[in-house]
Amino acid sequence: QAGELTPEFHPPLPIQSCDETGCQTENTGIVLEGDYRRFYSVADSSVYCQTSEGWDPVLCPDGVTCAQNCAVDGISEEEYNNGYGIFTSGNTLRLNY
Repeated sequence: QAGELTPEFHPPLPIQSCDETGCQTENTGIVLEGDYRRFYSVADSSVYCQTSEGWDPVLCPDGVTCAQNCAVDGISEEEYNNGYGIFTSGNTLRLNY
């Protein structure tokens, strides 16, 4: 389930889709996968559902229970920029490593 601690932001990145009739702009955005997100207990947001050894066996004994007990946090614009070095401007994407 979606968490409520950090609102989800997708850096905008319009792209062009072209065919024999011409090109159309599609308003798309960048999205980081789950490996870059924080999974936390819905009962106590200070408790992580993932540990260094994998999923917490109490909160996540199986997928259905884990989905009920845990939320995935959003990634803010500031985190995209300052944490991951991901910037967009118009139709330009810049990745700082």
